[in-house]
Amino acid sequence: MFLLARLIGIVFIGAGLIFLLNPVVMKGVFSYMLKGKRIYGMGAVRIIAALILFIAAPQCRVRWVIIAIGTLPLAGGIAIFILGIERCRRMIKKWQNKSLQILRLMSFAPIIFGLLILYFA
Repeated sequence: MFLLARLIGIVFIGAGLIFLLNPVVMKGVFSYMLKGKRIYGMGAVRIIAALILFIAAPQCRVRWVIIAIGTLPLAGGIAIFILGIERCRRMIKKWQNKSLQILRLMSFAPIIFGLLILYFA
């Protein structure tokens, strides 16, 4: 699980860098998420990633940091199922309409969280 936690950190960094360099890709991801029930798939992926971080936390250097980072995707994944597809679609459409500069700014979050995972895991 420790290696999977590090892989999650690498994926976070990779996604953040892609979004930073080309924020139009983020808009494409938003468009992809709006089709069908793909939002629920993303919710499940978030919950699974959080569980991997929680299981790997005891093997990490600073357990509480990994647990704290894991609570974010867990909360987001649970929120998707609680809010439902229509409310999530409205939220995604709002983000889809943001400027490229705002989306670039938002891309720093996964980069920072990924770096923290790699450093503390």
